[in-house]
This record gives sequence, C-alpha cells and structure tokens, in this order.
Amino acid sequence: MKRQFNAKQIKSRGKIRSPILSKLLMTLGLGVILAISVLVFFDPGEANIEQSPPEITNNTLTTNQTWAREFERLMLQLHFSSDWARGIEKIKDSESFNPNRFLLTLKYPVGYRIHKFIFSVIQMSKRKHYQVMETYEKFSPREISVGISTARGDYIQMNYKENSDLEWHSGKIAIIIDDFGYRSDHFVNAFFEMPYPITIAIIPGTEFAEQMAEKAHQAGLDVLIHLPMEPLQGEVENKGYTIFTGMSLEEIDSTVKRALENVRGAIGINNHMGSKATANRTTMQRLMQSLKNRNLLFIDSITNRNSVAYQQALQAGVPTLKLSTFIDNPEKNMQLEIIMRNTVSQLSPTNPAVLIGHTRDETSKILPGEMAKWARKGISFVSVLDLLEKQ
Repeated sequence: MKRQFNAKQIKSRGKIRSPILSKLLMTLGLGVILAISVLVFFDPGEANIEQSPPEITNNTLTTNQTWAREFERLMLQLHFSSDWARGIEKIKDSESFNPNRFLLTLKYPVGYRIHKFIFSVIQMSKRKHYQVMETYEKFSPREISVGISTARGDYIQMNYKENSDLEWHSGKIAIIIDDFGYRSDHFVNAFFEMPYPITIAIIPGTEFAEQMAEKAHQAGLDVLIHLPMEPLQGEVENKGYTIFTGMSLEEIDSTVKRALENVRGAIGINNHMGSKATANRTTMQRLMQSLKNRNLLFIDSITNRNSVAYQQALQAGVPTLKLSTFIDNPEKNMQLEIIMRNTVSQLSPTNPAVLIGHTRDETSKILPGEMAKWARKGISFVSVLDLLEKQ
C-alpha cells in the first residue's frame, strides 16, 4: 500500500506519566489546595500556606480534583514544568464573605508560549462550567493573572510571572533507532515504551523483522526499512535485500519491493552501511526514482562524508532528511547525555535535528530519561514524518 504524505496522518504519541499525583493529594489539606496541589511540588520555604483548612464537602473535593487532573495533563502536554509552580497560599481578604479564595503563583521562562497555555486552561475550565472572572496582563515586569470561580464557589487566582533564570529551549528532535530485527529481548522491547515518539528502522530479512514491524505499528510508531547498501570496506549481508553499485533500475526497484513485503507498513528507507553505494551518483539516482514511484521517504545516515544520497533525494522530489549525529557511537567516546546537550544547544525552530541510535542495552536504559528531561525544558520529540510535514 502506498503511503501518501499528509499532515492529517501525523499522530500524537507522547506518553504522559505523573509520579506526584497520589503523593501530594495525601499531604495537603486545604480544599482547593488539595485539588490544585497535584500540579506542584510543595516548598514551605517559598509558599506561605495556611495550615488550618476550612471544612469542605467530599463533593467539592471530587469536583475540583477532576479539574486539577486535567490542569496537570495540560502542563505535561504543553511542557509547563511543575518545577515552575512556586507555591499556593490562601488569600487573606477580610472583606470577602468567601473563605475559599486561593492564589497559585507560577513562573515561566522567556520564550515559553504562555498565552497558548493560559488559553488552554481557560477553555478547559469553561468545559467544566467554571467561570473566568478576571484576566489582566502587565508588561513590565511581565505578569499575567487569571481568576476562576468554581462551580462550588471556590475562587482560584493564578499569577504567571516571567522568569529569565529558567532554562528553556525551542526546537524539534527526531530519533531513529537502527538495527531492529536481530533480537527480541527485554532491552529491544524497551524501545517500544519510550515516553515520546521515536522511529524504528528494521533490517529486512532478519529473523525478527516481521515481528518488530508489527510491534512498532501496535505501539503507534513509524517504521523505516534499514536497507543494507554496499560499503567501501567489509562485507554486508546479502539476502536479496542489499543495494549494490552497478545495479540497474529494475534490480534496485525489485530489491525495494522485496524489502517492503518483509517490513510491512514502512514509510521509507534509511541506509545500513552503504558508504560506497551512497557516494555513487548513478546508484542513488536509480534508488530515488524507485522511492519516488512508491511514495517513500529517505533518510541519509551519512556513513560517508561524500554521500550524494540526500542531494539526489532532493532533486528527485523524495521527502528527505539527513543525520545530525549518532547518539551512541562508541568511536566518539561521548556519553549520550553529552551528545543530547550539545544537540539541544544548536537547535532552533528552523534547525531541527535527526539523531540515530541503535538497539543497544545502554541506549535503551538512558534514552527515556534524557527525552523526559529535555521535554520538560521545551524540546519536542517527534517522528521523522512530523519533521518532513512541517518543513
């Protein structure tokens, strides 16, 4: 089946997990504070929280906790870190007849799309039939305030203050994991449970190729064919799935067809080895013609600095990206954490990165934490298809 490139096909596959929800609900006692505290870390040094809560009904708690859980999901979806919540305090207003008035102070970094987040909070509150009572914005210093009245009569004021000391980065990273198909063990399967989307690259003709393709589709992950190509030195497996220089267009097209039948549902190809093949202009022209006819994309792994594959894909009109860096190349003797930080430092909204790793045990252990860490600081982890659609 041909895969047409359409923005509607891009699916959001980020997985959200919160370790603080149940713990905080047990530790704070104020009515609305109980509901909102699932969103923040309690810091008694920064928040003046009154310790004698007014009596409230279970119905009130249940209603506000439901709202708070949705608020928390918005924070995760829109990269609003719970570290930015400074604290909650009861508003002391002697003239008010409503004792349940609370202030939530939040800070956000320069560059964060705060208006998008606040708009989402307002829309979510309206769906709960809560009323937005007031909003205002100051520009120097930058501060936005939103007041919401709940269905039970509680009043929550949220003050958002810009803070230049907070770390924030903008940009997108697509991570491809190569060499699927040789193994099916705990460490390989861990890649299907990453907290954000990755792209799976499967070597056709390997023992577990078909199984890995099926698992990837079940996990909602995009699949590439990690197609073997002729290297400058050494041997490459040749089970009828390898691209060699000197092949005719018909031979290359037949090889691509066999690979697609073995790795079903693949959206494109990246090269496995191929330092000789990807530097051969005629071979790459023929390969790109085959990919163009089948509506497939191509990712150049840059195994040879003289590779012409990326340029030939552009000329042929094949959707294409190229490697930014490998994340687990032992020859560079760099830790994955250092590579990720270096990559992030070079990102911009117009300069995304394509990182390639492999089905190595250490990578499967470290990568989830690194993705979660940088997502909290603004980085979007996406599929290669998403990068191509947004170009």
